[in-house]
Amino acid sequence: KGWVKLNTDRVVSKNNSFVGIGRVFRGVDGKWLGGFLMKLRNDSIFKIEARALLEGLLISWRKGY
Repeated sequence: KGWVKLNTDRVVSKNNSFVGIGRVFRGVDGKWLGGFLMKLRNDSIFKIEARALLEGLLISWRKGY
């Protein structure tokens, strides 16, 4: 009880010009709490994953999770 799960995924465009990242927040019972999508310029996998994690944590903080 009291946990929120953050699932992440990404997709790269066919011409490698941009990356889409998405995050889903679920409660302890698996119910949807929220989510977001974001378009970024293509970069290293590390930077993309780090940005996605940062955005997820910022949203979690703002929502009081």
